[in-house]
Amino acid sequence: KAVTNELGFTVTATKLVRNLPTENKDDDEEVIVLGVSVSTDGTYTGGPGAGDLRILNDVSKEFIKTYTISEKELTDLGYPPLPSFDSPEVGSPNVGYVAFAIPKDSKSLTLRLKQSETRIIGGGTIAAKDFDIKLTD
Repeated sequence: KAVTNELGFTVTATKLVRNLPTENKDDDEEVIVLGVSVSTDGTYTGGPGAGDLRILNDVSKEFIKTYTISEKELTDLGYPPLPSFDSPEVGSPNVGYVAFAIPKDSKSLTLRLKQSETRIIGGGTIAAKDFDIKLTD
């Protein structure tokens, strides 16, 4: 399941792990881990990172990356985090995992890639837009 934004970056959801065991969550929360791959066609530099990704649940509420589980704890559990500030290169995607804390009763999950308004060097802009990938029904 993949989506490509207008800047030529493709985000692919590679794995979804639900109910990650962690001590640092509220009783009404579930921590999920999403494996992602971020690739580029080389048109623009930069690229989306964990901060540009959201999870939407059944009621379309957006959830950002959680900090209730540390990057070390994620790595120790076998889920190395998605690199935050490294630009992917053509043919060499950034690969890793992002953790989200969502309500326990969430059933339908969607990954949202948020594209901020982008000014193009030399003039012009690309509008802000959301790109969604349905993860579960």
